[in-house]
Formats: sequence, structure tokens, C-alpha cells
Amino acid sequence: MIIGLLVIIYTFYGGTLAVSHYQVLQMTIIFSSIIIAGVIVLSLIGTDASLYESLKIAGIHNRMNIIDFKFDWNNRYNVWSGIIGGFFLQLSYFGTDQSQVGRYLTGKDSSASKLGLIVNGMVKIPMQFVILFIGILVFSFYQFQPPPIFFNENIEKIAKESPMADNYNSLEHKFNDINQSNSHLSKDYLKYLRSNDLRNAEITKVKILQTSAEANEVKQEAVKIIKTINPGADINDTNFVFLHFVMHHFPKGFIGLIIAIIFLASMGSLAAGINSLTSTSVVDFYFRSSKKSIATVRNFTILKLQHYFGEFLHTLCVLCRQYRKSD
Repeated sequence: MIIGLLVIIYTFYGGTLAVSHYQVLQMTIIFSSIIIAGVIVLSLIGTDASLYESLKIAGIHNRMNIIDFKFDWNNRYNVWSGIIGGFFLQLSYFGTDQSQVGRYLTGKDSSASKLGLIVNGMVKIPMQFVILFIGILVFSFYQFQPPPIFFNENIEKIAKESPMADNYNSLEHKFNDINQSNSHLSKDYLKYLRSNDLRNAEITKVKILQTSAEANEVKQEAVKIIKTINPGADINDTNFVFLHFVMHHFPKGFIGLIIAIIFLASMGSLAAGINSLTSTSVVDFYFRSSKKSIATVRNFTILKLQHYFGEFLHTLCVLCRQYRKSD
């Protein structure tokens, strides 16, 4: 709610210019934080493995299958689904989404608008690559350090306070023991690679996959307990992996920076949505009904009222969505 109020204030008084300047600052902080996060992950892994070795560990678990040319209707993550789906997604996003189109319409000239479109598209790909690459490094990090059986700590806390807490704790101990063995096997695998002992490295690789499968089976049993306790719980904890890593392994001073990025991202999306909703509602409803053009308007009171109304609707939708999730 506080974030929503702050966004409403600066979008109302600053308009599109404020949103644009804010997004420049936002991207600067986000890019800096991505670099810092990558350096910290590498430094933490560095005690057990080099960058190349970290990627080798990730490759054992099929986390390095970046490009898949096989055409499969049941596989969402291959080159063909990326090209086909990405084409229509980007066409709609960069061609019709008001939050994007509004940036081009407010450029000082056509050259600036074209440059903004090109830079937006060019920056997006390497940024996504770096983010996914950091995700691979975090995965490798948890092959040497014990991961939790479930990364969503709030749901895990409910499970540990439930009548089935003993069963859950027993599975957690079993899960930790398996991952401890997996950590030793991963270190042995790298040791064999360094000494060029490929035979033992291959044997150890098979053992790593076996222990990982055992750990996954134990986790699935824990997930069943969570679903029994809370049938409506979200059992997909993927989005909590990096957050857990930040909260438990980042230096204290940088935790606030990552949390700030999360707030910045939500504020940026909210500001763009509010600004787009307001501009489209003004054009589609006010100007079409009054038969006026923006050049002839001198009293912007009605426009400000519609701005407030648009912000109210947007905030109301966000609150309703959060309320529905809480149910």
C-alpha cells in the first residue's frame, strides 16, 4: 500500500517524465546489483569450485542444455517455441503495449524513439542471459552447501508447527543427509577431473545423479505433507531459491540492496501501468466524448481527476489480486 501511494504521488505530479527518469535510475541500480550478485555468487562458490567447474556441476544435472533444436509439441523450452512464441510476445509487447508505446510517443523526435526501441530490444537479451547465468551459479552453489527441503520459509514454518511436524522434520533430516553425501560426491568429482581420472569421475557422476534423485523423492514426500496441511499452498518454490540465497548467504550490507531491487521492480511496473491506464482512459473516453484535442485543452482539472480515477482502479485491482491470493 505504501509503495502504491508513493507511485501515485510521483506519477501524478511528474507524469511520463517522472516515470521515464525513475526507470533510468531503476535500470542503473538493477544492472549494478546484477553485477554485484554475480561477483558474490562466484566468490562464495570459489572456495569449492572455479567458474568452469561450477558449470560442469550444473551440466551433470542438465542445467546447461541451453539450446534445444528438437521440435517437440510437449516441450515449452526449445528454440522453435522460443522463436514462435517470442515473435508474437514481443510483437504485442513492443507494438501495442501502452507502457512501451508511450515511451516512443514521448521521445523528442522519431530518431530518439527508434533508438529507444532498438536499445530496449538489444539490452533485454544479454540482461536475461546474465540473470539466467546467475541462476545456474546459485544452483551449483547449493550442490556444495546444504539447501533447505523447501525454499518458501513461510510455508515450511507452517509445516513444522502442524500436527505432522514430526514426519516433516524426519524427512528434512533425511534430505540433509542425502545432500551432505551429494556435496562430498561433487567435490570428489571435481577432484577426479583435476587429476584427469576420467574413469572415477564418470563413476562419481552416476552416484551424484542417484543421490539427487533420492533427494528429489524425499522432497516430493515433504511436498505431499505440505499439500495435506494446506491444500491451497503453492508448492512451486522456484521463485524463492534466489531470495533464500540472498537472505542466508549474502553479506548483510547487500541484502538491503537486493530487497530494494524487488521494490524498484514492483514500483516500475506499477508506475508504467498507472501511467498507461491514465493516458489511454483520457484519450479513449475524455477526448472522444468531448470532441476536443489535447492542443485545445487549457484546464487540466478533468484530466487530473481521471488520473486519480485510473490510479484508484489500478491500485484496487492490485489489492483484490493480493486478497484473492491470501484466500
